[in-house]
Amino acid sequence: TARQAGRLVAVLPLEVRTRRVGPLAVRMASPPCNPHMPLSDITMDPAHAAAEPALFDWLLGASRLGIARFDFSGIADDAALGQWLGGFSATRHRTLRTSEAARIDTRMDYDSLIKAVSSKHRSNLSRSTKRAETIGALRYEVYAGEAMLAEGWPLLLEIEASGWKGRAGTAIGNDAGLQRFYRAAAQALGDTGHCSIGVLWFGDRPAAAGLLLTSGRAVYAHKVGYREEWSAMGPGHLLVREIVQRACADPALDAVSLVLHPPWSDVWRPSLTPVTHHSVFGRGLLAAALWQVAQFKARRAAAAAPAEAAETAADTTPGVAPPA
Repeated sequence: TARQAGRLVAVLPLEVRTRRVGPLAVRMASPPCNPHMPLSDITMDPAHAAAEPALFDWLLGASRLGIARFDFSGIADDAALGQWLGGFSATRHRTLRTSEAARIDTRMDYDSLIKAVSSKHRSNLSRSTKRAETIGALRYEVYAGEAMLAEGWPLLLEIEASGWKGRAGTAIGNDAGLQRFYRAAAQALGDTGHCSIGVLWFGDRPAAAGLLLTSGRAVYAHKVGYREEWSAMGPGHLLVREIVQRACADPALDAVSLVLHPPWSDVWRPSLTPVTHHSVFGRGLLAAALWQVAQFKARRAAAAAPAEAAETAADTTPGVAPPA
């Protein structure tokens, strides 16, 4: 944590773990990260951005922590932590681009936004709307406050479990631990007005739903799901349309984030921000040795890459025999 004049201005949660590297026990630290937390960032008061370098410099130099390496996964380059790490001047710092984050710019009216997408996507939305209306009138409801958990939460679980995630056993409703995690997160964020659940109805039946998280000037559409029985009607895109329309009409919002970059999102022509893994090695002899090992592995992987690429090309090019 970082404080200024006794006031809390920044929080960077870290999980510290010990890993065996040969005969050595090495302490490493990273923010909590798992498949259900694909993006990570520091929590801080925007008015005190200068506290971030000081906080991290303290972490690197705090010998009592005994941490030789810090790993930051799922850091979008435009996030507060991503912007600072991107300009980090430490010599022992490695980066690896792991994915992308898609954002739909909503700093315009919806009519202007929809004109910027392809005519094919506009036609598909129109066609999907007409087909869905044969089931019942389309209605979009946002469940916030007490209604979020009392009414929206069961609908979100039901819709997600109705598709392939339910059959595969990976839906939130199939795992008691995931239910506790998401419910606790939704309740904590909902109490501060930063979480709601959006549900699109076809008549009296819920067709699609998503967990909506608000941070800064963006709303993050997470866990978007729909009933597969109506997949031909594009309920997922109809839900995104409703989320985008509301964001365009809200002067407090500049974007709808789709968290990462799902393949279906390209029809909305989102902007893409790199998501990067940062490894920063601390100070001291052990950290220096780990840095040298990491550099050696990186050079070895880079040297092997051209040969592997050549073999792959030969294996997949018609009429070209693989090397003996």
